[in-house]
Amino acid sequence: MCIVSRDRDVCCEDAAYCADHYTCPHSYTLQNDTYCDGPTCEVVRDLPNCCVGAMPCTAITCPWNHIHTPDRYCPATVCVYAQDVDWCCETGVPIRFIRFIPLQLRAITTDDLLKPVVQLAEFTLYFHNTRTALDTATAYAINADYPRHESPQEAIDNNVGTKWLDYQSTPFFVAYASTESFDTFALTTANDVPTRDPVGWRVEGSLDGNTYVLLHEIMDAFSEVPTARHTETRHFRIGVPCLGPKPDIVDGASPLCAEGVLVGSGSTCTPVCAGNYTPSETSLNCTGGLLEPPTFLCL
Repeated sequence: MCIVSRDRDVCCEDAAYCADHYTCPHSYTLQNDTYCDGPTCEVVRDLPNCCVGAMPCTAITCPWNHIHTPDRYCPATVCVYAQDVDWCCETGVPIRFIRFIPLQLRAITTDDLLKPVVQLAEFTLYFHNTRTALDTATAYAINADYPRHESPQEAIDNNVGTKWLDYQSTPFFVAYASTESFDTFALTTANDVPTRDPVGWRVEGSLDGNTYVLLHEIMDAFSEVPTARHTETRHFRIGVPCLGPKPDIVDGASPLCAEGVLVGSGSTCTPVCAGNYTPSETSLNCTGGLLEPPTFLCL
C-alpha cells in the first residue's frame, strides 16, 4: 500500500506550472493557478488544462470616432472597458462609398488619339492588410466612356485578368453593401500599355453617397506605379476622417458640423447649433481621426 507522505517523491514529480511554461494560442487566455499534465508542457495535451477561451474585443463598444481592431481578444474571459479599450479599438470611421478620381496619366499618346485613356486591373481597399468586402460591393461611373466588358466593376473583381478602362479618365465610385472599415488601398496595373496607368489620383469617402471628403491624393507618382503589368503598388495609407461631434442634446439644440457628418483629416468642422443657440467653439480640427476639441455645446 502506498503512503502519501512516504511515497510521494518516489511516485511523483513536479508538474510544470502553466504560467511559466505554456503560451496560450490566439483567442485563448491563461487560467490561473493551473498545471500541465507532466514535468513539461505539451501544446495540444495541455491546452484545456492551461487555457480558456478569451472574450472577443467586439464585446466592447468602441468610443466615438473609433472602430474595432480586427481579430483581437481581451486578455481574460471578460473584457474590462478601462483596461482593454485601447487594445481593442483604434481611430477610424467605417465608410460606405468611395470615389476614385484619376488626375494624371503616365502619358497621353497619339496611339490613344491624344485622349486621356486610363486603365486599372484592380483598385483594392484593405483593413490591416486584409482585402475588404469588395465581392459584395458595386462599382459604377456617371456619364463615363468605357467598353462594355471593361467597366468599373472589373476594377474590384479580384481578377487581374480583367480591367477597368475609360477613354476620358472619368471617376468611378465603389458602393459597399454596408459601411466598411479600411486603412489602406493599392492599385494593380492592367495588361495594356503603361502610358495608360494613373500616376496621380484622388480618393474620397462618403457615408451617404452625396458628401465626399478627401482620403488620399497624390501627383507625379511615376515611381510608385510599376511599369510591369499585373503588378500591385504599395499600400497607400488613407487620412482617417472624423465623424462630427457625438449628438449631445441641450435644450433641443443639437451640435452639427456645417460640413456634414463626415470631416476629412486635416479639415475643420464649423460648429452649427439649432435655433437661436450659439456654439461654444468656433472650430474643431480633424487630425488622424480625432476631433480637437472633441465636441462643443450649444448655449
